[in-house]
Amino acid sequence: MGGNVELQQLPTAPFPKVDIPSTFDLAMLKTIAPGQLITVKAKVTALREAKTLQTSRGTLKMMEGQIVDPQGYSKIVFWEKFCDQVEEGTTYIFENIRVKKDSVTKQVYRQYCKKWHNYYSHGATC
Repeated sequence: MGGNVELQQLPTAPFPKVDIPSTFDLAMLKTIAPGQLITVKAKVTALREAKTLQTSRGTLKMMEGQIVDPQGYSKIVFWEKFCDQVEEGTTYIFENIRVKKDSVTKQVYRQYCKKWHNYYSHGATC
């Protein structure tokens, strides 16, 4: 490139501004890249019994379930202490959950919940 670099400032962007929602609904899951962290409000349904797994990081507790909102549903995986904290039938706002893709079925799902809070009281619907 050398020493002759010239910068030009554009008065406006050559494309329209698009607002990205801070909270996704489950219908938008297909548009989210695996590995991305998202926030979603959903009701926990169909929790399975927690399993103990042996991994390279040691023994870990894992529990699978399903979350639903008015637009759709998705598989979700909880790890360690979150297995004991989540309750079936309760709506939460899940923050910083990672989108994963199943290597066999290619299904996109949510995993690794780091933080959430209860949105409604027990038994509420989405």
